[in-house]
Amino acid sequence: MSRQMRVGISGDFMASILTLGVDPGLRVIKGLPPGARYVRCFDDGPKASTIWLAFEHESFEEVRSGAPIPILEVVIGRRLQ
Repeated sequence: MSRQMRVGISGDFMASILTLGVDPGLRVIKGLPPGARYVRCFDDGPKASTIWLAFEHESFEEVRSGAPIPILEVVIGRRLQ
């Protein structure tokens, strides 16, 4: 068992970052806990539109081997001027 959660990144979002760059006006409103450790990335198959990043942290619930890794919602928004 491990304490993992996954965060999804859409292909459209990645394409925007890779072509337009990172918008300096963006900030993470709700994200990973400090100290979360990146484990691996994966997708849902050949026609997947989301890239999943798996992270471990002591605050996450335990996940049995072979069970789906729960999804952690990350919220990104604009910086207030």
